[in-house]
Amino acid sequence: MPNQYTANPTPTDQRLWARVERSEACWTWTGYLDKDGYGKFTVDRRSRSVHTFAWFLATGAWPRAGTSVCHTCDVPNCVRNDDAGIYIVDGIEYERRGHLWLGTTRANQRDKAIKLRSASGDRNGSRLYPERLMRGDGHWAKTHPDNLARGDRHYARMNPERMKRGEGNGRATLTEEIVREVRALRAAGGNIVEFAKARGLGLNAVHKAASGRTWKHL
Repeated sequence: MPNQYTANPTPTDQRLWARVERSEACWTWTGYLDKDGYGKFTVDRRSRSVHTFAWFLATGAWPRAGTSVCHTCDVPNCVRNDDAGIYIVDGIEYERRGHLWLGTTRANQRDKAIKLRSASGDRNGSRLYPERLMRGDGHWAKTHPDNLARGDRHYARMNPERMKRGEGNGRATLTEEIVREVRALRAAGGNIVEFAKARGLGLNAVHKAASGRTWKHL
């Protein structure tokens, strides 16, 4: 379902909302999560946090320097961005959209302290609410295995034309001709070290290419 602030949703917008489960409280992202529980997906070939992109959809602007998109609900993968309003921390008003608000790192840390989210030991949230931790069979990877981009659904398989391989990769130090030559040398039992020195090439790069650990598409 497209965001109400987006008059003409793009394929990227639709891709976001297709993986969001809405409830009366949070709108949770069911796709990939990083180690901290924040949703991630690609926008214009760049990895973005889904809640930051949801903020962009609601406001038409990315967070300005020195600010970040925070959560009133403290649910990292929540992207609810419907109603406009304010969020108050220590008497200071911050712009809000749904469960998202725009604040500084200091304001976010203060908000966490007020809510006791920075508590340690037995007062830590993981101790007080262990049932909220997504572990074992409750982890999103177990509960939503269909959302894992593996095999033929992996980005590299679905968009092979966008993969920068070989000489098309800006970090490549070898050429296709050199890779084929060093592999032929290895197959014949030649000295790869001397080959690398004679060409002024990095030994590590040559070894990986010769063994097939890199340049796998050849």
